[in-house]
Parts: sequence; structure tokens; C-alpha cells
Amino acid sequence: MAGNKKKRRLIQPDVLILKKDYYVLTKEYTYKWDLCGYISRGGEVKEDTREEDMVVENKLTVPKGFRWDGASVPRFLWWLGFWPDGKHRAAALVHDFIYIYKGKLPAEYFKAQYEGHTFHPQYGSFSRKDCDRLFRKMMRDGGVAEWRVQIMFYAVRWFGGFYWKDGINWLGILINLLLVAMFICLFIHAVYLS
Repeated sequence: MAGNKKKRRLIQPDVLILKKDYYVLTKEYTYKWDLCGYISRGGEVKEDTREEDMVVENKLTVPKGFRWDGASVPRFLWWLGFWPDGKHRAAALVHDFIYIYKGKLPAEYFKAQYEGHTFHPQYGSFSRKDCDRLFRKMMRDGGVAEWRVQIMFYAVRWFGGFYWKDGINWLGILINLLLVAMFICLFIHAVYLS
């Protein structure tokens, strides 16, 4: 079944751009994706690729009027071509929406359909890892270059925890910024000085 998955074209959301890095959703945005798997005793969908398993279609809806900052890219990285907007707009929207709720989305925003039956509200929650993986999947569906997908995915894996948790860990942010600065220096050295 894994080889037979149909790939959907990612539709970008309609937005009003208030500033270079601040957006408002002008109409409701819905993203659907399939997951081959089985339902565990707790109601959680366990990913699997066995053909006899059911196909679960998930549907996540972001309401009109939602405001977000695009991809949360520090301004000092914009000169490397990592903008808050682009082919990753929908992925950043859904990612930020899930992060705001810390994975515990209200049932009206997240539903699932089992083997073609009607959509039912999902009362479970996304882990931070699941949210980041969905971000990566949506970027790939949106046609973002794979090298950029990997960099943005690992950026949210390494730094997204600061936004997922309550409160901001300033020491952790400082340490991670120093690591990013070292990475940029190594990148510049490798590209321009070798």
C-alpha cells in the first residue's frame, strides 16, 4: 500500500499580508492527508504500511482570521534565502496552528475518516514530533526543495521546543543561537573559503 499512496497537490492558503512576516488567513484552510495504519486500543492511529490495514484520512481545518508569522525564521537568516513565506506557507500555517494549541486541538478543527466513512472529531492530540513531521510532509507536498525541507525540519526539531513549552527558556535560546552562529560560520567557510 505504501507504494500506491496518491500524492495530493498542496493548495496554499489565501492570506492578507500585513507585514513582511505577519499574515491573516482570509478564508478557512483545510488540509487532508492519508495515513495507512490501524487504530490502537486508546483510539490512536498507529502508522503502518501493511496492506490489510485501514486507510485513515485526516482533515485539519484552520479557521478564517487566524494570524501567524509565517515560518518563524530569524531575520538574520533571511539573507541565506530562508524567508518566512514561500512554497512552505501552508506548512508553516498548519505547524503554527498546532503549536499554539500545543498539540491539543479542539475537536472541530481535527477530524478523521476511516475507509471512506464520514469524518469524526478526533479527541487525541499531536505530539510535537508528529506536528514537526506533518510540517515536513506538507513542505514536500508543496514542492519545497528537499535540502530546504531538511534544514527547516531540523530547525523546528531543535528550536521548536522553546515555543511548545510554557514560558521561554532564555538560556536554552542563547545556547541554540550560539550553535546556529557556529553552523553559519562553518557553512560560510565551507562554501566560500574552500
